[in-house]
Amino acid sequence: MRSAYPDPLLGALVCLGRLHGKTVNAESAVAGLPLEDGWLTPELFVRAAERAGFRAEIVRCRLNELHAGLLPAIVLTEDGFTLIVVRRNPDGTVEVLYPETGGGVETMEIGEVQRFSSGFVILAKPAYEIEDRARMGASTENAEPRSWFWGTLWSYRSFYGRVALATVFLNLLALAGSLFVMNVYDRVVPNHAQETLFVLAIGALIAHCFEFGLKSLRTYFVDRAGHRIDLKLGARLFEKILGMKYAHRPPSAGTLASQARSYESLREFFTSATVAALVDLPFVFVFAGFVYLLGGIVALPMAVGVLLALIVGFSMQFPLKRAVESSYQASNQRHALFVESISALETIKAARAESALQSRMERCVEVSSEADGKSRWYSQTALNVTAFLQQAVSVAIIVTAFYQIVDEKMTMGAMIACVILSGRGMAPMAMLASLVTRLQQSWRSFKGLNQIMTAPTERLDPTRRVALSEFEASVSLHEVTFAYPNAPLGTAALRALSLSVAPGEKVAVLGRVGSGKTSMLRLIPGLYQVEQGRVDVSGLDIRQVDPVELRRHIGFVTQDNALLYGTLRSNITAGNPWADEVKIWRALRHAGLEDFVRSHPEGLDLKISEGGRSLSGGQRQGVCIARALLDEPELLVFDEPTSSMDGLSEKAFIENIRAYLNEKPGRALVMATHKMSLLEIADRVVVLDEGRVVADGPKELVVRNLPRKAGIAPAPAPTPVRRAAPLRRPAPAAA
Repeated sequence: MRSAYPDPLLGALVCLGRLHGKTVNAESAVAGLPLEDGWLTPELFVRAAERAGFRAEIVRCRLNELHAGLLPAIVLTEDGFTLIVVRRNPDGTVEVLYPETGGGVETMEIGEVQRFSSGFVILAKPAYEIEDRARMGASTENAEPRSWFWGTLWSYRSFYGRVALATVFLNLLALAGSLFVMNVYDRVVPNHAQETLFVLAIGALIAHCFEFGLKSLRTYFVDRAGHRIDLKLGARLFEKILGMKYAHRPPSAGTLASQARSYESLREFFTSATVAALVDLPFVFVFAGFVYLLGGIVALPMAVGVLLALIVGFSMQFPLKRAVESSYQASNQRHALFVESISALETIKAARAESALQSRMERCVEVSSEADGKSRWYSQTALNVTAFLQQAVSVAIIVTAFYQIVDEKMTMGAMIACVILSGRGMAPMAMLASLVTRLQQSWRSFKGLNQIMTAPTERLDPTRRVALSEFEASVSLHEVTFAYPNAPLGTAALRALSLSVAPGEKVAVLGRVGSGKTSMLRLIPGLYQVEQGRVDVSGLDIRQVDPVELRRHIGFVTQDNALLYGTLRSNITAGNPWADEVKIWRALRHAGLEDFVRSHPEGLDLKISEGGRSLSGGQRQGVCIARALLDEPELLVFDEPTSSMDGLSEKAFIENIRAYLNEKPGRALVMATHKMSLLEIADRVVVLDEGRVVADGPKELVVRNLPRKAGIAPAPAPTPVRRAAPLRRPAPAAA
């Protein structure tokens, strides 16, 4: 049970999986997690364990307090390592396992283990799974994505329960002010009872002090719950975006960014005073009941006001919903155009398209502003109506109370108390309009985010994936048919394509534009899934292998050559942040960038702008190649790797890649190109046309009979240079 992982917690997770009879894929369990120096933290361990099919929890307790049913458990030691307590023996000893050393189970005294412990223990048990045979007749729809939001809120229900409890006491304490005023007017003033006044005043001040404390506590609980929900949902949202299947991503990056930005509106609804206002709403009827107890029929104006406010609030739902929907779509379109324009600014300037883009943007702003204006108008109208109702209720209560006082059915103090209570009770109704607006906006944001959160992801259960313990650089495509999402019918990029690449082969893929070269290469690392057929890598259907682990063995270079904002080092080590200097410089040497980096003043700390625009096209390609070669993959998949390089750089690339492939037997290359010069690396050439293989064989044979549809022509024979005739000196002119 030896652990091959330097990370103690990751090794503990793998060992824990074996103890429970589960195979944990370490690469998949930690893929995309924000590791600290390449290691898991206890908090990240919980997320990794959840991916691996466990339910984990960090607790603070002593080992002798652990029930035997909770074992095996992971003990965090003071020096940052881990040990697994497998079982407890009747003689008071425990059997432990050290994931770092990989040794067998050892027996130790429980007190000795306790001395090593930091006091924290991670409890983890496999999550209960319903077997497929038990799902017969049940809905096959996965219910888990629907709980990404509500389930998170429910996990912090204790915070919101405290908020509700604090709100109950706050509303009860609000009665103290009105009762104080009523008693002062009815008993203290007529009797000049100074001592009673001070007693009542002290009681009212104490009640207000409690009210202040409860309001502070309520704000604290809402903020704490909001902070934790924000951390969890924000991380989960970005993790979902990064793990989304490439075929299911939205067609516009700007639209996706706008949908993700709407998370702010959803978060605002559940982390602000809106939550308190929602809890306050039921107490409207409590205050109305107290008004009835004090003044009887005086409560009628308040009841009518509440009813009218509810009618106004809910009548605005339907037009407000349409306005919010229009505003949401217009905002998405404006944001998409804005992001597209910024990313293509150089192209826009070169094509003199500023006028066309400006017209489109102004139209988007106009439509968005009009939709926002409608939403604000409905909201403000409802707010004004409820504010008017609040004032009208106060006037009506005073008028009604006057007749009650005349009939000696009510006192002056009771009238003032009723006015105060009605104002306190109608306050949530005055906020009803803004609540309805926020509710509509939050609901629309939730629907947009739900489309992202329920989209299919690449990474499934890590325990159901095959581990690539030994990788062989072989590729096989069997009768593969593939079409891009939303493509018209009959426009498949690949049609029943079959191709095999053996370990050690260097294959160049030729073909004219749109022949399917890039599409075929994208299938090998699993960026897209085939509709028909099968793609095998290392003898396995890639659907059995976790995409993260598959791509660890494949050096893939795309046509886009996209770089991330940061430094040269961070871009090269993006997939392996803990790579040492030796590996980085070796990758730079193979990519032909070693001399450039060594001669630059900033070296590996060279600043890279967004997209890599601070570098030339050839330099960007070199960085992407270095990034692909960092972990020395066995299989290289290159798509036009030298399209932006000059002749000298391309020659160096050919020599370096040939040397890399020859360093270790079995390394293979699949490369799409339009350049005849790159065929020096290849020993086999495949020609595609309309998604099918039209030629395949040894390089010399295929190149000799290269079809015109290959999109590449043999280099023309050198034209013999004719030596110019010697210049003759003109004869002297006759005198």
